Amino acid sequence: MHRLQVLSGHLRPPGQSPGPAADVSGLRSSVCGAAGRDGPDDVVIVHGRRTAIGKAKRGSFKDTTPDELLSAVMKAVVSDLNLSPDQLGDVCVGNVLQPGAGAVMARVAHFLSGFPEQVPVYTVNRQCSSGLQAVLNIAGAVQSGVVDLGLACGVESMSLRSMTNPGDLSSRVSDVDKARDCLIPMGITSENVAQEFGISREKQDAFALRSHQRAARAQSQGLFKEEIVPVQTRIVDESGAETQVLVSEDEGIRPSTTMEGLSRLRPAFSPEGSTTAGNSSQVSDGAAVVLVGRRSSVEVLGLPVLAVLRSSAVVGVPPHLMGIGPAQAIPVALERAGRVLCGETGRPSGQSESKRRRHRSGSPAGLHRGSPARHPPARTAPPPQTGLRGRVHVHRDGDGSSRRLRVSGTLNQDQTRTRSRTRSRTRSRTRSRTKSRGHNPGPT
Repeated sequence: MHRLQVLSGHLRPPGQSPGPAADVSGLRSSVCGAAGRDGPDDVVIVHGRRTAIGKAKRGSFKDTTPDELLSAVMKAVVSDLNLSPDQLGDVCVGNVLQPGAGAVMARVAHFLSGFPEQVPVYTVNRQCSSGLQAVLNIAGAVQSGVVDLGLACGVESMSLRSMTNPGDLSSRVSDVDKARDCLIPMGITSENVAQEFGISREKQDAFALRSHQRAARAQSQGLFKEEIVPVQTRIVDESGAETQVLVSEDEGIRPSTTMEGLSRLRPAFSPEGSTTAGNSSQVSDGAAVVLVGRRSSVEVLGLPVLAVLRSSAVVGVPPHLMGIGPAQAIPVALERAGRVLCGETGRPSGQSESKRRRHRSGSPAGLHRGSPARHPPARTAPPPQTGLRGRVHVHRDGDGSSRRLRVSGTLNQDQTRTRSRTRSRTRSRTRSRTKSRGHNPGPT
């Protein structure tokens, strides 16, 4: 798939030419890529399809139920590979807005897809990353030997379900600050992140413009066609009349976006804020599915291997800054994977830090730093967390400007004890010097 080749390009060592051979051999034999060799028990991604992404409330999927969206991609994935659904060991569906995380909806989609009742299905809700959590759940089942193949899915209809109802909550929710912060609207958390890390309106608009330009270019070149499943559905107008449509292109891409147009938009959530309808993600309708399996089982069936899942991480963050989740989780995932020193985002062992300045937009600098010795082979559990520290990321934008972003991280026990001893020795030396100069050190 083209998207996989693009991602592989991010992992290509410096100086290596692009191309299929380079993509494969480079990732497996160079310092670039997660530590570890291919093995029969690897968790691999076999195939994936998705619907187009529709605009919620006014797009082509506004009257399409989520079970129909999900069924379309479930059927497409097994059909593409000539795979019988009864060969699946489990199906996990990520969903946020449907009642019970969409448990009934998912089972209905299961049967609409022609899957047999013997194949189980369940749902998971981890808010914005529910689809990713479905992938990790199936990967965990494969890794533990529970299943050999499974479908990981995600689906949402933001047209038919509202985000405004938080459910049944305690009357004491306002008594605890962090509990109360869980009710902060997403748009306000965006404003909090922008203020906390100094992300200006201009930078947000510039990022949004690049995003639309790149997406429009990819769409015009037909680069999304292979992954999108066309969906035949209906649109109901205000009079109740139905129109049949075939939806095969993403609706949120705006090729005509300009900086001038973005700058004229008013803040959407706070009068003095910087988050607008132009630099925010739209509310959407859509579904996606990937097939995950054990390498040995996949090879027996003659199925392709698109990628290997080497590690994962989930990290909690303050509710009022919920958007920084990836900045916290990515370093942990990379450390668990072993070493990741990649292209512009990394450096070969021994190269000085001063020679490494630029990195790809969206991949924070500092996440790949250090020699291979600092990144041991994949660990199965994170280190004990006993303290907090600030992690500084230096982000360089496409216009050449840079900014330092501080994100709190964790210290393990050894690091905590070492820093404590260092501070104690520093204080002792300071007191000794003060006494020898005849100053009164004051109360201790």
